[in-house]
Amino acid sequence: MAQTLFKEWFVYYRFPGVGKMVDSELGMIPEGWKVDGIRSLVKHVKISITPLNNPKVEFHHFSIPAYDNFQIPEFVLGKSILSNKYKVVEHCILVSKLNPISPRNWMVLKPHENSVCSTEFQVIKPLNKEHLPYIFSLFSSSLFIQILASKAQGTSSSHQRVSPQDILDTSVVIPNAKILLSYNERVFPMLSKIDSNKNEIQTLTQIKDRLLPKLMSGEVRVKQ
Repeated sequence: MAQTLFKEWFVYYRFPGVGKMVDSELGMIPEGWKVDGIRSLVKHVKISITPLNNPKVEFHHFSIPAYDNFQIPEFVLGKSILSNKYKVVEHCILVSKLNPISPRNWMVLKPHENSVCSTEFQVIKPLNKEHLPYIFSLFSSSLFIQILASKAQGTSSSHQRVSPQDILDTSVVIPNAKILLSYNERVFPMLSKIDSNKNEIQTLTQIKDRLLPKLMSGEVRVKQ
């Protein structure tokens, strides 16, 4: 639904109140819009965390395998995380550098305490949180995926990577503030609901994983 609206408004320019079109380096765009690097909309957050320094602390780990497993991050003790990670902050998008032709874009609204992610992800935080739906939809759009894929480098087709610099320097069409706000009002409730559902699934999964061994061992019994 979000991608459908994104295409209508920001690819075909069929949005409420569309007016005069003007020329730009990316082709014709609505008057009042502009072309700039995506870095003009976001902050690249690079806070390095070493979970091994806190071996008994439970970290909420956003990894590539976790993304591929229904986008459900894992709760892992620090002693089991052997390499440095990035801190995951609220209202951010985790953008994978790995194999951009098969994108992994992970929106995080309210992360758990001690949330960290693989350094394969870049932590991208909108300068204005009301721009989050547009930026997330942009990263997930077919055109942006193709652009990043064309910039990727690597020794094999299965291990292509795009640099953080190339991600942030990619030129994009930036709508005016009114349209960005209108898109946020329509799309954010949908994205928030999806995020809430994932958190609920994870909570239930965590309860199951902790309770099942106790039931099997007899430590916990179910009253008849």
